[in-house]
Amino acid sequence: MATEKYGVLDIADDVENVEQYISGGLHPVHLGDKFDNDRYEVIHKLGRGGFSTVWLAQDLQDGHYVALKIVCSSWTESYGQLDGKIDKLLNPHPDSSHPSPARHFIVELRRFYVTSKNGIHLCQVLPVIGPSMHDLSQPPWRLRPAACRKLARDAAGLLASMHRKNICHGDFTPSNIGLDISPEFHKLSKHDFFKLVGPPEKEKVLPLSEKEKTGPGEHAPKYVVKSVELARLGDRYLSWNLRVMDFDQVFGAISPATPSSGIATPQQYVAPEALIDRKPGPGSDVWALGCTLFRMRSAISLFSDSERMQSWENHLSDIFDFTIGNPPAAWNDVIFPDDEHPVHGKVQKYGCDPIDRNYDLRAKVFGIWDLTPSRASTPAPSRSNSSSLAGGATRPGTPSAPLETPSNLILKSPRSVKNWFNVTAEEGFPHISAQEAELFYDLLKKIFEYDTRKRITAEGILAHPWLNMQ
Repeated sequence: MATEKYGVLDIADDVENVEQYISGGLHPVHLGDKFDNDRYEVIHKLGRGGFSTVWLAQDLQDGHYVALKIVCSSWTESYGQLDGKIDKLLNPHPDSSHPSPARHFIVELRRFYVTSKNGIHLCQVLPVIGPSMHDLSQPPWRLRPAACRKLARDAAGLLASMHRKNICHGDFTPSNIGLDISPEFHKLSKHDFFKLVGPPEKEKVLPLSEKEKTGPGEHAPKYVVKSVELARLGDRYLSWNLRVMDFDQVFGAISPATPSSGIATPQQYVAPEALIDRKPGPGSDVWALGCTLFRMRSAISLFSDSERMQSWENHLSDIFDFTIGNPPAAWNDVIFPDDEHPVHGKVQKYGCDPIDRNYDLRAKVFGIWDLTPSRASTPAPSRSNSSSLAGGATRPGTPSAPLETPSNLILKSPRSVKNWFNVTAEEGFPHISAQEAELFYDLLKKIFEYDTRKRITAEGILAHPWLNMQ
């Protein structure tokens, strides 16, 4: 194991891995930095992935806000090469500058490169979107059940539209699906933006080496920044239209092929056929969508996302031995050379014992805890200056408030809830209704079918009763 070079004390779980600030790794970014001949000024941190950081920046030429995705140097050569082709296929009416609200698939507007001590980094200029489904399914945020079903229907529809064009996303996870922002967002001054979401939360990067006591040097930034909570923007600046992004793992559905860079999808969303048989396809997207829907509805991951469980062997055991059940005979025996991608062999045998019905898929669905408006801390804040919101909706929290505005989609958890996995009956939260649980379980059973020929399609999901519950 490599020796750690840097330390972050208080917000380490909310920022990128600082050990990636090495040659070939991440580009160090500071608030106020300007890029591309001083065209883009960094305002805040939007997020991070396994191979990039994403920043909110202002285009100083026209005043619009954009997202700057700055990729690890070692990934720069191969990253985002398909964006132009995907754009033509999925967005038939492109806008040459800033995309219209009608566009559901987010691809780069332009690109440039930046050089640092760590190498040459691709910089993608992307439209800004609002909070992702991952953001809205972890404390303090929680989706209302009806809102979850509405957004699930939209997500399935967008995936179905991709599959009709013989395109597989390859990474259809909560982090890559988000709410749109309204055109009003681009009219916000930096001062007013910070009033809505709060100023950036920073923490110094601490060098652990005796040689670097004076600072982290040129490889790492002087400080890291916690990602902004865009759910705080409220109704005026958010839309509940759904957007899909990050097409770097995309491939053709007609001729399934393993993405050239290997499996880069977060482990808990990877379908077994993509892992064992190395044959991803449309069904693999559907499997990831099923995991995403469970996350949206429950605010916990269906399969373990614990760092201690991060191995392909543990992932398959989670699927076969605990949650879904016995795999096909062809998948019973696999081996893991150096814990890399599995191959068929005679080392690890799955599905030998009966599945524990206290922890299987049905138990997990019926065990979903709900957050009712009466138990919520507060709804997502609305910044409307009037007593009514967009679309004629009343202020969130009133019994008659329809699901017409983002603040009526989102509830804020009480501070006591740190993780919905650890909630107990004594805390007084209700479980999902039996009627909804039966329908949701039926849908997930159809999604987590091992035989991809029998697995429900994205188009089939759209017709399922769970998505159309009143």
